[in-house]
Amino acid sequence: MSTLQEAIDYVKNNAGKGVYCPCCEQFAKIYKRKLNSGMAASLVWLVRTYLEKQNWIYVWKIAPKFILRSAEIGKLAHWELAIQKTNEDDDSKRTSGLWKPTEKGIKFVRRRISVPSHVFLYDNHVQGFTNDLITIDDALGNKFNYRELMQPTSIKRTPVKKKVKS
Repeated sequence: MSTLQEAIDYVKNNAGKGVYCPCCEQFAKIYKRKLNSGMAASLVWLVRTYLEKQNWIYVWKIAPKFILRSAEIGKLAHWELAIQKTNEDDDSKRTSGLWKPTEKGIKFVRRRISVPSHVFLYDNHVQGFTNDLITIDDALGNKFNYRELMQPTSIKRTPVKKKVKS
C-alpha cells in the first residue's frame, strides 16, 4: 500500500473478519455482540433496584456478586437499555459508577418491547444492529459464547442513525 487512503480502505474492507492495520499494526475487527443472559439478568436487577430507589444506582457497591462477576452492565448502553451518569464530581476517576435503566430498558424488562439480538461494534462504537429482534425472555436464555463473538462478521444490519448536533 502506498497511500493512507489505501490503508484505510483495506482495514474497512476487512474489519468483518479482523485485520491488522498496515499503518499501526493494531488489530481491527467489527464484533457482533449478542444481548446475552448476563446482560439481561443485570438489566432485570438494575430495573428492579432503580424502581425501588428512584435514583441512580452505585452498582459496584450494592449489586449482587453474579452481576459484578459478569461485568455486563456497561454493554447495555450499546442497546440504549441503561445509561451511566457522567462523572462531574471527581477528576481522579474516569466514571461515576452510577447507572440507571432507560425507559427503553424498563419497557424491555416489562416485556413491552423487543430489541435487536445483536449489535455490531467497531472500536467499542455502535455500527448498527441485526434485524432479528428478541424479548427479555429470549435474552435470558442466551449464554455468552466466545467462539461466536470471534467469528468473521457478515454485516447485514440496520445502520445507526447519526445524531445531528444543533
